Amino acid sequence: MSGRISEPDRQGFCDYFVQFGGESTTQVRDRLGLTIRAIIESVADGSKSLLVSHGPSILQFCRRVLNPVPDIHGLKNCCILHFTYDQGQFELISVYNPVEVEYIYGGEE
Repeated sequence: MSGRISEPDRQGFCDYFVQFGGESTTQVRDRLGLTIRAIIESVADGSKSLLVSHGPSILQFCRRVLNPVPDIHGLKNCCILHFTYDQGQFELISVYNPVEVEYIYGGEE
């Protein structure tokens, strides 16, 4: 590794934390995808689950499990994301920002 310190970019922190012994963005995405999938698959069908995390981690999870990844502008800490999960696939229904009292993606009927 060179003496240059890498900087975070617009797609996440890339490998910024690797130089300090942390995870790469790919490792974070993989870990979140596996962990959240395991949690969701462990609950009874039809049950609802609440998972809490930081905005950047949630965005990395979306980048792992959604294809294509929706253009979500304004994702902040405290945003509430509503997903469905069926036969191993996540679908993002909506993103609600309670601080601004608005949906920034989708919306609830």
